[in-house]
Amino acid sequence: MNIGANANVCDQLNDVTEERDPPVFGQLRDGSWLQFDPRLKLEENTIDSPLPDGGGLVNALTSDETRCANAPRTFLNEDFCSLSNSSHACGSAGTPNLMIELDANNIKKFHTITGQYVYAILGLPLIDVNGVSQPSPCEPGLNSRWEIMHADLCNATAMGAQTNASLVELLLGREGSDTNTHLRDIYFPVSGDGFVCDAADISLVEASIIIGSQCFKRVHPEQ
Repeated sequence: MNIGANANVCDQLNDVTEERDPPVFGQLRDGSWLQFDPRLKLEENTIDSPLPDGGGLVNALTSDETRCANAPRTFLNEDFCSLSNSSHACGSAGTPNLMIELDANNIKKFHTITGQYVYAILGLPLIDVNGVSQPSPCEPGLNSRWEIMHADLCNATAMGAQTNASLVELLLGREGSDTNTHLRDIYFPVSGDGFVCDAADISLVEASIIIGSQCFKRVHPEQ
């Protein structure tokens, strides 16, 4: 018969026994001693019967030694995801104020630390196989993205003097505030402000501009 102990001293014991915790002994009325032997307690966490807190309480009690039982959202389970109202629910700890460079090494580290996959999107065409094209970087109000590489790795695109001057000024104007050494985004002003493109370049899509030892090659905005 399983009868729970209700002595006041029981309130001083941890809800979850960890590996480094001291042993717990109990004495029976006949004077014999027993040692508490914690057993693995399995929690049901299924679509039909999900854990109310996603395992958050156990995660907190074990100082993150036990991970949350939440499954990542996928196309297979997204229709069954539920929102927990538990105060112990697993969730985001907030967004730290960090600058992390998304290079190949850090993307691998994300996977090592979190067990989740982080994807880098490279090589998206500015003009796809169906002929659908990205707008010209000269289009007012448009944000365009440019890959930064060494000047020896690309050929400068022929363009009008006004177009070249406007794009160069925009690219260099972002230099002080943009610390990304791989990509640079520029915004072509709506009001003009002296930024204009030659009429022959209104349909310009693919472009490379050499400035000093650097080449700025236009790439897809989602690269």
